[in-house]
Amino acid sequence: MPSARILSIQTAQPVRLPRPEGQLYTACGKTSVHGRVWVSPGGLEGDRQADTKNHGGPDRAVLAYAAAHYPVWQAELDGQGGHAPLAWGAFGENFTVEAMDEASVAIGDQYACGTLRLEVSYPREPCTKLARFLQVHGLDHKIRSTLRSGWFFRVLNAGWAEMDQELVLQARPFPQWTIARVSAIMYQGWHDPEERDAIRELAQVEVFSWNWRKRFVQRAREG
Repeated sequence: MPSARILSIQTAQPVRLPRPEGQLYTACGKTSVHGRVWVSPGGLEGDRQADTKNHGGPDRAVLAYAAAHYPVWQAELDGQGGHAPLAWGAFGENFTVEAMDEASVAIGDQYACGTLRLEVSYPREPCTKLARFLQVHGLDHKIRSTLRSGWFFRVLNAGWAEMDQELVLQARPFPQWTIARVSAIMYQGWHDPEERDAIRELAQVEVFSWNWRKRFVQRAREG
């Protein structure tokens, strides 16, 4: 089995793009970076967000996405009438990763990449901007339903990252809370009585980004 590694690194600056429904201001259009990139708690050097209220920040310093999803998406989109080839970074991620996906990555996982140390904070929650950028209607809903969301890292220790670098798992405090499991509860089991215990437990996971954890706290209070 191949080691988890970074296949590609992407950054972007916000741009304004014409769309039939109106102008889109976004940094979704990320392009590959060749050579080393400095990664700090504030994110990747040379990477910015168009909407700093809903994107970026310490719990969203690095967005990772599984390379294995790309051929699946391409086949699905081609089956709906065709789509331009999807290049790494098409889903707005900073790191396109190999041998990692939502079923194998868990909240609180810590990875070392040279001196860089990363911690998984929560699943990526796609907004309509990605759908508008790729011009695929309903893509955000499709990502949620398939659980092919990607996930965010916070940076515990700043360092350099580059293509083909291995991501070495250092700690896994919550193996039961994979990104896929957490997303499934959020999107599919929110009102399922059988998920009440899971919701209460997630509300207590302190490494879970407060952006999502607060929702589980509120839901747990509601019973």
